[in-house]
Amino acid sequence: MRISGRPRHWARHVRRVVALLSLALLVALGLPVAANANPVDPDWAPPPTVYIPETGQTVDRLILDLWRGSGGAATFGYPITPELPGSAGQVVQYYEYARFEYWPEGNEAGNFVTLGVIGYEIAPLQLPRRFGPQETAGGRDRTALARAWLPLDQAAADIRLGDEPSYRYVPATRHGVWGGFRAFWEATGEAAYLGNPISEEYIVAGTSFQVFER
Repeated sequence: MRISGRPRHWARHVRRVVALLSLALLVALGLPVAANANPVDPDWAPPPTVYIPETGQTVDRLILDLWRGSGGAATFGYPITPELPGSAGQVVQYYEYARFEYWPEGNEAGNFVTLGVIGYEIAPLQLPRRFGPQETAGGRDRTALARAWLPLDQAAADIRLGDEPSYRYVPATRHGVWGGFRAFWEATGEAAYLGNPISEEYIVAGTSFQVFER
């Protein structure tokens, strides 16, 4: 079949030429050109709950917002429990590096989602001042551990600073950080991420430890 004496594919060729000329005109006028663009639904929103296949848990709503908005797994790790009832009416969910808390009525500061201050929960309930050389627990030097939890005043902090130039005293919790712990703490947002230090650095079985609020 012919159209006006020309092959049928001639019409398709003409349409291609017209489309190319139109595209060239848009570029010449400086107008934006979208390549294979799909329309975006203006009502789209992220899902309120996501499944985490790495640990088989889910993250939901306000906790999801904080987790995702603050770096997700790179910052807090993956969730390792479902949401659980807390002892004070809050809902808690444990992650590899943190505990998230949802307070339905808001906590004392008016926040609905917070990070648990688990550092205080692992602090020794008592800090005896003296131990005999045979008194150890789990291979730990209990004397050194007790000293690590004792707060420092400014004078003691000045002595530490004289011995170690990288030492930084944190008056809010009356403990300090130095060396690698200080570098990591400062690089990750200081108190906004880990909280402030609540112990000094101490060594157990050749490994250095320091406890922070979160």
